Order: sequence, then C-alpha cells, then structure tokens
Amino acid sequence: MAMNRFGRRGALLFLAIPCIVAWLLIALGTNVNVLYTGRFLVGFCVGCYTIIVNVYIAEIAEDKIRGMLGFMFPILISSGVLYTYVVGAFLPWQYFTLANIIFPVALFVGMYFVPESPIYLLGKGKKKIAGKALQWFRGAVTFDNIENELQQMQHFVEDTAGKKVSFKDLLAPAVVKPTLISFGLLFFQQLSGVNVILFYTVDIFRSTGSDIDPSIATIIVGVVVVVSCLISTPFIDRMGRRILLVFSAIGMCISLAAMGIFFYLKERNNDVIPENLGWLPLASLMGYILSLNWGYGPIPWLMLGELIPTHVKGSASALVTTLNWFMCFLMIKTFEHLAMQLGMYGVYWFFSSFCFVGIFFAYFIVPETRGKTLEEIQAIFK
Repeated sequence: MAMNRFGRRGALLFLAIPCIVAWLLIALGTNVNVLYTGRFLVGFCVGCYTIIVNVYIAEIAEDKIRGMLGFMFPILISSGVLYTYVVGAFLPWQYFTLANIIFPVALFVGMYFVPESPIYLLGKGKKKIAGKALQWFRGAVTFDNIENELQQMQHFVEDTAGKKVSFKDLLAPAVVKPTLISFGLLFFQQLSGVNVILFYTVDIFRSTGSDIDPSIATIIVGVVVVVSCLISTPFIDRMGRRILLVFSAIGMCISLAAMGIFFYLKERNNDVIPENLGWLPLASLMGYILSLNWGYGPIPWLMLGELIPTHVKGSASALVTTLNWFMCFLMIKTFEHLAMQLGMYGVYWFFSSFCFVGIFFAYFIVPETRGKTLEEIQAIFK
C-alpha cells in the first residue's frame, strides 16, 4: 500500500492530486462518463483518507490526548457536512463543486510542512529523522525531552517490524480479534443509519410534512453535528471509549425509535401530522446526531488506528474500511426500497434495533484503550 511504501504523510500528499482532478472532472465534465470518473476518484480518495488519517493520528499522538486528537477527524468531516448543507443550498452544483477544490489544496499545503510519522520512520531505520519528527510533534526544546518516548517507540517497532505480511498473518488471533472488533464498530455505525440520514436529510424532513423548511432544518442538523463533536471532544480521554459507545448507542436507539413512532402515528392518521407532534422529527434527529457524535460516530475510526497491529495495519485497515464503505453504499442504495417495504417507521425501528444490539457489543466486546500505549493495546490480544 501507498501508506506503507511512501509513508503516512507522503500518501496524503499524493492523494491530494487525484482529489483535485476529480473535483475538476465533476465540475467541468460534459458527459455522464466524465462525471462517473470524477465521482469514483473522489470516493476512492475519501476511502484512502479515512485509513491514513486515523493511522497517522494514532501514531503521532501522545497517549493521554490520542482520543482528543482522534476526534479532530470526525469534527472536520462534520464541518464538511455543514459546509455542504449551507453552500449547497445557495450555489449551483457546478460552482459548489469547484469550491470544493480548496480542501485538497489546503491538505497538500498543510501536510507539506508537517513531519512524517516517527513510528513509520523508525520502521524504515531512520532513527535520527524520527527523533527530529517526534521532537517537532512534542514541541520539545532538546532531544533529551523525547529520548525515552522515542526508545519506547523503537522497542514497539522492533517487536512488529521485519515481518512480511501474508494471508496467514491476517488470520493470527492477535490480528483477527482487533480487526473484527474494528469492523464490528463500523458495522453498527453503518446500521445505525448514519449515512442514510445525512444523505437524505432534506428528503426526510420533506416527508415529515412539517412546517419547518427542509433546507433550514438540514442546516440546523449540520450545526448540531459540528457542535456535538466539539462538546464531546474533551470527554474521550476522561470517560473512556467504551462507556461513551454505550451511552451513544442508547441515545441513538431512543431517538430512532421516537422517529419511527412519529411516522407510524402519521401513517395511522391518514398521512396527517399528529397534533402537537410537528416538533418531534427535528428533535429526534438532533438527539440522534448528539448521541452519534458522542460515541459511534468518531470512536470506531479512532479505534481503527489504535487496535490493529502495526505490521498489518495497512492491509487490515484497508480491508475493514473497504467493507465499511461497501456497507455504506448498500445502505444508501437500499434505503428507498426498505422504506417501501417496511414503511418509514419500520426503517427507523430497523436502525434502532441495531443500535440496541450495539449497546451490548460495546459493553462486552470492545476493550478500553484510554490512556494505553499502542503496545499495551496490542498486548490485550496476545
């Protein structure tokens, strides 16, 4: 993989180029095949980013703030969703697409001035450069300030380096367990309906028949997404991953069940909004978003970088992320069909039931990683 061959930083720099080209193809394309090509490239780049960014953050962060830094990724994703809702409501799609080019350009410029992951550099035998990179990340005045941490990283890399990854390595219990847990977290994230709700927010509000303008309601949801991420960030390294996942699943379960109740009562009332319940769809969605961003939204991506062993991180992370985006595609593609078969209320109760199961998965299966080094985390599975 590019991440293992060119480094985490190098891969991010490289991916910015096809991402810029992709947005240009979408904005300036003159036929549907060009649009398909551009859209495929954007999706490809985003899928790669989700792997590389979380691995990079996990490797450069201090153990005590790794969770907080890991939340930066979903915060920026949430900001991008809000940006889409706001700008997309006022600009034609061609101009909106051109405006998106600023983001891969900013990524390229920003990453150009940031060092490579010290763990990756140590794995390539570049201890001196790794020391300088770690010193930069920690803001250390002298090498002595980071010498002990660099030595710990060196031991960690020596334990996992030099192993040529084979299919048999991916089946080792110390790899299978964290990989399955990582996939399980993303599985319950997708089956909570997150991407369906974000993609179809305008249509969802339109279908409620509420007096609230769908575009305004969508922007309100986008604001709640960003604010909830910001509010929850300090708690990830105080309360721990597992307890936040449990409370997150409980909140999503209740919110989606309430949304299902609204659509059920609306259908039983001859498709007329039940009296005094016009507020319920927006309140339920805000409750869902708040709950999501306290746990099952950002934490699966954070733990993907924490749980999977370094020597198989590229291959295993790619496998998990590919399965995740495949599930995302299936959920979005089948949403309208599910709504016709189950009714809108049935779809939300379907999502709610998976959130309920996600409570027990988080409590009984997911290990707590708060405050642990990557070496200590991987020792859990040995």
